[in-house]
Amino acid sequence: MYYSVDFFVHRSSAAHVRQHGRTAFASFAALGLTVHSFLDGFAIGSAFQANSRIGALVAIAVITHDFGDGVSTVGIVLGSRGRVLASVGWLVADAAAPVVGCGAALLLSISQGMIADLLGYCAGSFLFIGAAHLLPAAQREAEGSRLYVAVTAAFCSSPS
Repeated sequence: MYYSVDFFVHRSSAAHVRQHGRTAFASFAALGLTVHSFLDGFAIGSAFQANSRIGALVAIAVITHDFGDGVSTVGIVLGSRGRVLASVGWLVADAAAPVVGCGAALLLSISQGMIADLLGYCAGSFLFIGAAHLLPAAQREAEGSRLYVAVTAAFCSSPS
């Protein structure tokens, strides 16, 4: 399912740029990052419902990851000749979205089985993004064996 959504978003975003230009695409991309951040927050709230230790781990991972989202949001808007005020607006929306998502998850009564399914889906999504997009892009850009060493070190240092 995630592959299908990914395929549709990439295809429709390319068509959107051809039709409406880069500035409109920047808003579309910033909206996508904001929705992504909302779902990150929802994952945090869901994880806290499962267990406070799992919630803390998910929160640390998502918060660390969201700094890059904020930089990406501003970079996309400014890089498409967007206005500074628009980039600040999208940055605020992207920063508030995880808080809203976490609150939404905490307001809902989610069963333990559904929490397990949600966390599994979120983990699978992260693995898909890494395997389908990040590693191939890093491999194209990597010089020598630095990528191999970094991936191996990350794998060997992760808890089993």
